Amino acid sequence: MKPLTMHPMTSVTRVRRCLGAAVQLALLAAAVVAAEPISPWRLIFAFGDSYTDSGAGYVDGDGPTAIVYVARDLGVPFTHATAPDAAGKGLNFAVSGAQTGEGEGRRIKDALLGRGMQNQGRDFAARVQSGAVKFEPERTLFFVAGGLNDGRLTTETTMANLTLLVRQLHAVGARHFLIAVLPQKIPQFARVGQRLSPALAQLPVSLKEQYPAATFHVSRWGDYMDAVMAEPARFGITNTTDACAGRALFDQDTTPRGDPKTYFFYHEGHPSTAVQRIVAHELRREVLAAAPVAGLAALNGTWKPTAAELAGQPMPPPVLKTITLKLDGAAYEVVVETPKGPAVDRGAVTIDLATKPASMTIAGIEGPNAGKAFPAIYEIAGDTLRICYDLAGKARPTEFKTRPETKQYWVTYQRAK
Repeated sequence: MKPLTMHPMTSVTRVRRCLGAAVQLALLAAAVVAAEPISPWRLIFAFGDSYTDSGAGYVDGDGPTAIVYVARDLGVPFTHATAPDAAGKGLNFAVSGAQTGEGEGRRIKDALLGRGMQNQGRDFAARVQSGAVKFEPERTLFFVAGGLNDGRLTTETTMANLTLLVRQLHAVGARHFLIAVLPQKIPQFARVGQRLSPALAQLPVSLKEQYPAATFHVSRWGDYMDAVMAEPARFGITNTTDACAGRALFDQDTTPRGDPKTYFFYHEGHPSTAVQRIVAHELRREVLAAAPVAGLAALNGTWKPTAAELAGQPMPPPVLKTITLKLDGAAYEVVVETPKGPAVDRGAVTIDLATKPASMTIAGIEGPNAGKAFPAIYEIAGDTLRICYDLAGKARPTEFKTRPETKQYWVTYQRAK
């Protein structure tokens, strides 16, 4: 492959010509870190109600919920708690109709409704104690999204219930938690969401005081649903009021009234899987950002490239100015401004501080590099970050140099203030 000739220039025509070729390279270069597997989490366990249920009770929609999409994106084995192939996988214990408190639930046809989150937590604990569920505490995330059905409970009761759930999980080894705030713009749940979300946002603070060795992060899960409700056209949603179809569970007409991908609600009051997929894009970033990986925090921030070189040839400054890299825990996002609009690349980050120099692997999840992995080395000094990649994805570079007739790519970033 003949190397691209990219060097400082003043010709607008030449800058534009190399910009097209540089966009993908810039995305690759800015896509800092990730490895095999893609996610720093080995397993995910989820607890909640119909907005999260993926089969343990009743799927109140037309497909996967957000946490299922996140697990798929990150390559984390995941299924619902009653699946016959549950062994060795992360599990979704969420059940439609669940409150945060107690409740054995009730059967309607083949569905289980209303099994409380306390019961979900006890089920998980019993499986751990019996040996049916095994996990590495430092590589396992617990996602908690509950409260939508707590309209008749006080805020204090809901917070006490969720605290008790965390206590159950912590007692059998859980150490990393993502606590979700609720949607506030969905008419059927607006009142309870508006009442509980401020307290849910503060709950990780009190939990951290009780369990200082554990980590607790707030998930804006509900806010992401609200964003779709507030600007539906931005996401391709054209109907935010009607249900697309009825529920077979209640002998309603299940014929879709239109394209489910354009409906916010598939069943009354319950998001379509299209909306869940949209929410998953942001939830995935939070899941990656919550990873307790040593060294990642030093990389957090917004970065702008100040110099870059591919196969021994420099990239022109006008191209570098179009690139922005954001790092947040194990998540990365790169935006490259192009004449046709922004090109976006998102993925996961893993690092290894034991190597000299420190090593990275980039795993693309969304965008032009989805499904690709690139080995790299890096060094950071204050607000300056240097990375050298092998864009061929074959061998990790050994020094911060590039050579002709290779796909080695070197870049220096400066952290934006």
